[in-house]
This record gives sequence, C-alpha cells and structure tokens, in this order.
Amino acid sequence: PDVGHYKLGLEFWREGRLEEAMSELSRTIALTPASRDAYLGLAAVAARKTDWEAALWAYTRCLSQVTPERAAAVHPLIAELYLEMGNQHLMDGDPAAAILYYEQALSYQPSLIHAHVNLGLALAHAGDFDPAFVAFSQALREAADEQRQTAVRNGLARAYVALGRHDVEMRR
Repeated sequence: PDVGHYKLGLEFWREGRLEEAMSELSRTIALTPASRDAYLGLAAVAARKTDWEAALWAYTRCLSQVTPERAAAVHPLIAELYLEMGNQHLMDGDPAAAILYYEQALSYQPSLIHAHVNLGLALAHAGDFDPAFVAFSQALREAADEQRQTAVRNGLARAYVALGRHDVEMRR
C-alpha cells in the first residue's frame, strides 16, 4: 500500500494537485517511515507550495536515511529554504528572526552568497553594523564572478544607507 500511495502522490504532483500529493506522500511516510523518496517528494511538493516549514521538516528527516553523498546534495536545498524563510522575515520587518534563518542557511551551505548578503542587510537593519560588514566581507570572498560581486556591493551600499540613517537618528 505504501508504494501505491507514493506513486499516487507523484502523479498528483505532476498534475499540479499539490494538496492531494502531500496527503498521499504523508500517508507513505506514515506507513513506511524509512521511505526517503517519500520524504524527498513531500519536501519538493511543499517547496512548490511555498510551505517552507513542511519542506524543511521533510528534507531534514530524509538526511538520516541517505548516504553522506546524497546528504551533501540535500544540504543546498535546505539552505535555500532557510534563505527563503529569512527573506520573508526581513521583508516583514523582523530582522532578528531573519538573522537566525540566514545563519541556519549558512550552516548548511557556507558559500551561499545571498545568505551572506541578506545576513549583512538584516544585521544592518538591526543596528548591528560591525557583524554586518563582516558578513559582506565574507560574501565578497565567496563571490566568484562579477555578477555576484555586484550583488554584494549593492547589498553593502544598502547597509551603508542604513548606517547613515542610524547615525542621523543617534544625533537627534
């Protein structure tokens, strides 16, 4: 029965019936908790739905069931989810929560440029400028091409704007 639920979940996913796909993949996991493919499928469907928490749950449960090589391939996916969650908190005006998510992203993929840049921005918005500039420095070291270096410089410019606003407010 678990194979049937798994196959049905994949079919629903292909058809864009995401709620039903999640339901069938969850049933597969309930019947066979060691079904790494079901966890990976559930994570992919949840990510497509932008249900970052569910995707993160499924990916992290999968890690203990895969080879180190496969786990290394899952780490960037987890990092991207943490990045997305951090971005949402930063856009919602909660830099403190964003910082935690960006740090988690970097724990899974230390070379994730956007996590370094956005961590720097979140730290700057939180008024923590020294660590913000450290994050930007790390991002510049990781940036391999001109496009990424430009993205880092743009983030750094926004941090300097935040620092300027902070200085103006402190003088009042």
